[in-house]
Amino acid sequence: MIPLPSLALLAATSTTATLAGLTLGAPLGDVRAVHPDARAYARLWIWKRAEGGTVDVYVDAKGIITGIDFAADPGQKGTIDLPCSGAFGIDGSHVNLESAIDSAQCKPKGIATYELLDGSILDVRFSGPGDGSFHEAIWYRPAPLSDE
Repeated sequence: MIPLPSLALLAATSTTATLAGLTLGAPLGDVRAVHPDARAYARLWIWKRAEGGTVDVYVDAKGIITGIDFAADPGQKGTIDLPCSGAFGIDGSHVNLESAIDSAQCKPKGIATYELLDGSILDVRFSGPGDGSFHEAIWYRPAPLSDE
């Protein structure tokens, strides 16, 4: 079994993709150590960030992070770390995101949907049509298709 790196180690590595300071594939223990106030609902852990917004973390049966969802609070300012762009302004638009995305790390899969080099998907949602501001980011690994 290959040991997984700790969240602290992942955060210290500049090339590691993160969303709200978390990395897909990290163990749940890292989340619980950093966010002891997180509420648990089966395989879902939720908490409010001190700087605003809500983070939902999905884990598998082994306690490994399989999905991260960040939703900004209405009118929230500041930044959120996104895979492929680093710090992204929460008041930014999809136009800002398109210029912030590192195309060497992510390729577009649709409007505000990107595939990372590891096959994971980043979906970013904005609050309105046209040039609406950032609303939510969801980062996950698609489930493999079954032959059944």
